Amino acid sequence: MLLIAIPLGLAIGLALGALGGGGSILAVPALVYVLGQDPATATTSSLVIVGVTAVIGYLFRYGTGNKLLEQPLPHKIVIVIVMLMFLYNVGM
Repeated sequence: MLLIAIPLGLAIGLALGALGGGGSILAVPALVYVLGQDPATATTSSLVIVGVTAVIGYLFRYGTGNKLLEQPLPHKIVIVIVMLMFLYNVGM
């Protein structure tokens, strides 16, 4: 299963990186139809995969002084509040 998942993940990452799309748009169908996960598990897995990938990408670019990554404090607060609301609703 891992031999299928790694090349599939790389292909999805390259396609979405080139097109600028969200990671879940292709990750969930790939997890459901190719790897055989049920939709609820695939959605949760996609959330974790895309979130971890985004944090790793952010950390790699943080040290370069890229101004696009800097956000005003009110935006950061809103992002954290919305994320916490989302995670609360997922856990219900």
